[in-house]
Amino acid sequence: MESEAAFRPIPVKLIVGVFLALLGVILTLDNLYVIDGYPILRFWSVGLVVAGAAIWANGNAWGGGAWMFVGLWLLAYNLELIAWDLFDLWPVALILVGLVMLRQSFDPASRGKSDSESVVSSFTALFGSVRANRSQSFSGGTVTTMVGSSRIDLRDAEIAGDSAVLYTYAFMGGIEILVPEHWEILGRVVPIMAGFDDRTRFVPRDGATKRLVVRGLVLMGGIDVRNRRMGESAND
Repeated sequence: MESEAAFRPIPVKLIVGVFLALLGVILTLDNLYVIDGYPILRFWSVGLVVAGAAIWANGNAWGGGAWMFVGLWLLAYNLELIAWDLFDLWPVALILVGLVMLRQSFDPASRGKSDSESVVSSFTALFGSVRANRSQSFSGGTVTTMVGSSRIDLRDAEIAGDSAVLYTYAFMGGIEILVPEHWEILGRVVPIMAGFDDRTRFVPRDGATKRLVVRGLVLMGGIDVRNRRMGESAND
């Protein structure tokens, strides 16, 4: 029984909620001259580190590692341990994007726009990507977008079992997820200056419910779940 009790990471939504509540309390007390909030606010980026650790524990090492790196760098800068602002390293993003594109160009599995693998894995930065999955044993995956857009078409796929979990992370970008009408959508996304929209029409089929749980974090972007693309009619 102990082996079946797998470790369950703390939900990212809980961490972000606690962080925002504490930040609000500190700012309120500072505005009322009850405390001097500046020494405490220097450590605000610890929240990014904790959120990144939770994202990592939820199965997205790339996304979690990126948030942890940003949080640690900002913390070191605020504590005057380093003299370089994080924005001084923006060209490194071009290097990382270039390396990812080079890797994908030599990976035959990533050249096509559709696949039959049971797990989706997509990373997009500065550009747009369109992926389709037709697996009849779909079990979830991870979609990460940074300053770009991603479309994941799952309308020809089928969930293995009763449910699947899709982790989504968007930073200044958008993710569009297309699903069949007999999938029920459960949104568990944390939006920060962003939005999550479930525009699907749920129509159960054969008395069975297939459930797609969409988890993740979106910052200054948006995640849309639809049955059809924008502007696409039912006859297309």
